[in-house]
Amino acid sequence: MSCSKSATKTIPTVTTTVVTDVTSTTAKTGGDVTSEGGDPVISRGVCISTTALPTIASSKTVNGSGTGTFISYLTGLKAETTYYVRAYATNSTGTAYGNQQTVVMLVP
Repeated sequence: MSCSKSATKTIPTVTTTVVTDVTSTTAKTGGDVTSEGGDPVISRGVCISTTALPTIASSKTVNGSGTGTFISYLTGLKAETTYYVRAYATNSTGTAYGNQQTVVMLVP
C-alpha cells in the first residue's frame, strides 16, 4: 500500500506597492504576487475604498493573472479625499490581500 501526500493549497501571497504619481483625481499603485499558493492566480489587481481594509467587493482594478509585479492606474477619484488601497490576488482557494496603503488626493 502506498501513501501519497498531496500539497496543501493556500491563498496566494501578495504585497501592495507604494502609491505614487498622486494628482487631484488619479494615482498609480500596484502589487507583487510572489506565490500562487499551489493553484494559479486567476485574478489580481487593487481594491480601493474610502473606508479602511477594502476588499474585492469594493471598487477594484483587474490587472491580469499569475505571479509577478503589476501596475494599477487609479482614475476618477475625488480631490481632497482619503482613499485606502491594497493589492489582491485570487486563486481557487480564495483571495489574499496585501498591505494597506493610504493616499490623500491633492487639492485641484
